Amino acid sequence: MADNTIIEEVILESTYEGPQGDNIFQDEEVIPNECQLIDSNNEVNDNDFHYDNNANEQVLIGLKADHTIELLTTGDEEVGSDEAICPSEEELHTNYSSSEEQAYHFPIYDAEREKFDPQLEVGKEFKNIEEFKEAVRNHGAASRCNFRFKPNDEFRAQAICKLACTWKIWASWNKKKGCVQIKSKNPEHTCIRNRTNRHCTAKYKAKRYLDTFKVDLNWKSKLIIKAVNDDMKLTINKVTAWMARRYARVLIQGSNEHHFGLLRSFAVEILRTNPGSTCIVAIHDLKFQGVYICLEACKRGFFGGCRQLLVLDGCFLKGTFGGQMLVAVELDANHYIYPVAYAIVERENATTWRWFIQHLGEDLKIMNSNEWTFMTDRQKGLQNVIDDLYLEAKHRFCVRHMYINFFRIDFKGLILKEYIWKAAKSTMVLEWMFWMGEMEKESSAAHNWLKKRHPSEGMSHGSMCMSVIE
Repeated sequence: MADNTIIEEVILESTYEGPQGDNIFQDEEVIPNECQLIDSNNEVNDNDFHYDNNANEQVLIGLKADHTIELLTTGDEEVGSDEAICPSEEELHTNYSSSEEQAYHFPIYDAEREKFDPQLEVGKEFKNIEEFKEAVRNHGAASRCNFRFKPNDEFRAQAICKLACTWKIWASWNKKKGCVQIKSKNPEHTCIRNRTNRHCTAKYKAKRYLDTFKVDLNWKSKLIIKAVNDDMKLTINKVTAWMARRYARVLIQGSNEHHFGLLRSFAVEILRTNPGSTCIVAIHDLKFQGVYICLEACKRGFFGGCRQLLVLDGCFLKGTFGGQMLVAVELDANHYIYPVAYAIVERENATTWRWFIQHLGEDLKIMNSNEWTFMTDRQKGLQNVIDDLYLEAKHRFCVRHMYINFFRIDFKGLILKEYIWKAAKSTMVLEWMFWMGEMEKESSAAHNWLKKRHPSEGMSHGSMCMSVIE
């Protein structure tokens, strides 16, 4: 008979009972073509010699109603179907035909289930080389072994232990199956485990302890170090622990790029949940220029319990994209800082300040009169904008910036510093005159320098020019 002849169907009598005593076969079952029995010579004799041998060895194949293989029994030994059909390393290198290879079901790497303890076995399939190398790195972190790849390209990779160890594993591209497959492996380690591991990176630790970071996003670095030492027997430094916490924040909260993509949705959500608020996103040529936000609740609080005094200042933003924040705050009845409005812009200059103050004036109904007072630092651009928009309004400067100049002139000492702040915080003329007299007793030169200052610099009678910005 010609080679590669197969048995198309075999009739088995229902003589096997399951573990519960019920008959798991119908009266007659036909073995599907994918379960064909093939002899070692790929031939079937005319006298059914191959079938007789199998029948003598009691090869039973149980089929359920969905026509899936449930159990393979040979003699008194029972094995699972996956164990029965997976080849050994020697069988993987034999010259089987394509029809014979279809009978094998190789294990497929599950990145989600095996990401922290991958099982690297001969025949396991991966999507690409990068997934295989990631599995090897995770295995190295779990086993405290340092691996390197040589050779290493798009279609093949061999991982070997760095410390002249005999452990190695080889994987390459399988053209017939369209995947990367492990071809050989030497599982024996002859090296000594290290307390430091190059594969235990910040990203690996962030993913491994992601559930803990979700509970406590500010997990302390020393506690991260202790957890890694107890669980993995590895030693890491504070920088690696800090980087792991930062990457965990990205996994949980999203990256800055992702948040900027949601800026329009953020503006719509503000207007939906806070009716009457103002949220303006400035975009020019599809490039972000700034965003201005003034909540309705803050406006009502300002009109209901705050004086017509606004403190304006800006600060730098520390992040991926940088930029600056412009803020307008006030002191409430309890002398606490009360936020009114803020804006995020690319840089602090006269143009961005004018844009911010114009929208602020519309929300707070600021009039060009002496009833309003603005307090700022000594930035020339901001001072010119206020003089241009609200010429009649009063303008005061922060005492903190004035004290810097006071200190540079060599008027130093804690006593002079206390007197200048007491005078600046005075709300009555008599109180202000008392502290100025105490300063004159301590240093007449310092007293004369302050007397020459313009009243807008915070030393006028009865003015309240504390540094609430800081």
